[in-house]
Amino acid sequence: MMKYLMLGMLGVVVSANAAGASERHVIMWEGQKRSYEMVIPDHAKRLPLVILLHGHHINPEIILKAGNFPFLAFREPFVLVAPEGMNRTWNDGRSVMEDGQPPSTADDVGFIIKIIELLDSSRSLINPKRIYVVGVSNGGLMTLRLACERPDVFAAAAVVSATMPEALPHHCRAKPISILFMLGTEDPIIPWHGGDIMKGNKVDPMLSGPDTVAWWVKHNNCNERVVYDVPHIEDDDDTTVTHIFYKDCADSKSVEFYRINGGGHEWPQFGTQRRMALPKVSAHGKVNGDIDPAEVIWAFFKRQ
Repeated sequence: MMKYLMLGMLGVVVSANAAGASERHVIMWEGQKRSYEMVIPDHAKRLPLVILLHGHHINPEIILKAGNFPFLAFREPFVLVAPEGMNRTWNDGRSVMEDGQPPSTADDVGFIIKIIELLDSSRSLINPKRIYVVGVSNGGLMTLRLACERPDVFAAAAVVSATMPEALPHHCRAKPISILFMLGTEDPIIPWHGGDIMKGNKVDPMLSGPDTVAWWVKHNNCNERVVYDVPHIEDDDDTTVTHIFYKDCADSKSVEFYRINGGGHEWPQFGTQRRMALPKVSAHGKVNGDIDPAEVIWAFFKRQ
């Protein structure tokens, strides 16, 4: 059953089912119609909120299908929101995109904060002390921008297939924030060793994967490092995962790093999801099958 209703500034399409409701919302922001998908468990009231950010030229529907987050939203439960960038791109703070095009000029930080404010004030759906953000690729860069500029809003952040632009640290507030990274060491788009993104296009230079993590370890003033190898499940998978956990940080924060050894610019796939969704090797490199990113990221968020 589908129905359309209005809630203040919101235009909402609701699809009801036995597990709860999924909704597509449209709001006006900077004179433009902006939209987001939302998964709401039954009887939602003051639940944690997870913001899920898609990559460049990807839409919210694809990122919702690629991961296990909608299932977890009902199981745990939490409210899940997947906003859409203008022209499917986020204004992540870079001056040039990897395809050579100028970046979006949209106030995406303000747009995402507005969604949070609406959920908190209009419907009392969320717990404002348990707001988390996760993004992949361009969405991962947007996540880094949010973690830098609005650590007062987010309890934790998770970044998949994205490192720090060299210029971004200059815009970061001093407040620490717990953060998790999943980075492939053979990513053909976001360079593991740093520098320009993708095939030498001249864009804002990026920190390397290790230097990105090291910056956040220093930013959070972490003092202890623990390393272990994640069990290798897929025998025909050429990638492995090393989990590096930094603790004893300022304000009880942490930094976690899942290094996908041999992995590409891909969201890892696990179990049934892996067998049904993506090949083990794609145009963006090898896909790891040893971890379920949604499970790992949500477990990290719950600890914060």
